[in-house]
Amino acid sequence: MIIKQRLLTPGPTQSPPGVAEALVRGCAMHHRSAEFRALFASVRERLGNFMLGEETRFDKAGASAPILLNGSGTLAMEAALVNLLNPGERGLFVVTGRFGARWAQLSDTLGFNTARLQKVWSADVSPDELRQAIHNANATGEVKAVFLPGCETSTGALLDVEALAKVVREFDDVLLCVDGITWLGAHVVHPARYGVDALTFGSQKALGVPPGLSALWLSERAWERVERVGTPRAYLDLVRERTSQAEGSMSFTAPIAQIAALDAALTWAKSLPGGYQALALNAASLSNAMRAGLAALKLEVLAERPAASLSVVMLDAFETLDAEVVRKLMLDRSGVRIAGGQEYLKGKALRFSHLGYTDQGEALLTLAAFEQALAELGAIPHDQLGASLAAFMKA
Repeated sequence: MIIKQRLLTPGPTQSPPGVAEALVRGCAMHHRSAEFRALFASVRERLGNFMLGEETRFDKAGASAPILLNGSGTLAMEAALVNLLNPGERGLFVVTGRFGARWAQLSDTLGFNTARLQKVWSADVSPDELRQAIHNANATGEVKAVFLPGCETSTGALLDVEALAKVVREFDDVLLCVDGITWLGAHVVHPARYGVDALTFGSQKALGVPPGLSALWLSERAWERVERVGTPRAYLDLVRERTSQAEGSMSFTAPIAQIAALDAALTWAKSLPGGYQALALNAASLSNAMRAGLAALKLEVLAERPAASLSVVMLDAFETLDAEVVRKLMLDRSGVRIAGGQEYLKGKALRFSHLGYTDQGEALLTLAAFEQALAELGAIPHDQLGASLAAFMKA
């Protein structure tokens, strides 16, 4: 039997049409050529539209557009820290999973004054909780910025960024920094309108570009802070990078093929009926149907406020079942690669992605592969196969 492998993880995701060809074309381009400068300027402006909303307009030189970075999303998270905090200054980090924790750990490593709003993994955070956490943190050091995940990829939890941004604005000169890596492209959002000051992007999520390219957008307030901050930085000096990128290139050698691939992915996403928002509507539709299918198997999503980006489920209902064994069977029998739990959730949870270039057929195949693995492991009777598929189709 032929088994075709499908990448259905919450990053990297499958590449949409045109991306592979663009990667090859990019290999024949020089990063200081007029051809590349034109491509780079176009990509930055369109990426800004994707991140902030299609109605966004940037200044003529492109100085207010996102800064592209030659590294994964974690590099954008570090760039926000070293450009927005002075040595010893305090940041408050909302930790509801692995990636909120990562941002706080980066702060620790870099020697900033790190405060945490620590929640149970998958929990929601209310405006009152954030307000109280800022007050508490201010008691031992003035908070200069709040850092939080729009979507926590390890648990599938969504935060109400708009409501939390209003709280941050109650405190003078406190910036709001949002990890948008799996938030963007899976939800219809308007970060600048909400009051977000720094927003990260990763190439390998909703747009399906191979990993290795990230971006950081900053508000005017944030740029004013960047120009005053004295934290040493070299490769991540955003003041220098803003000048270089407004002129059509990066301060150091640009990842040409990755940027050409991002150009192709943005062109594809914009061409969808409804433009970039079609990705979010697709994720919403698939997540709703997938959760109906999982519910038919007596499984509920882990997150208190679930994101459309992915559905994370615990396998507690099946007692001693090892999630990693289930994942391997799904890959071996059906070619479907999904993600497992991280850290303490490893072996206990599965993560079903709804990001990017994923359609109804692939979501159905994922459920079928999941049911087949459960039946093979004796977790469900063979005569109950198809229950999740029927629930998916009804939804």
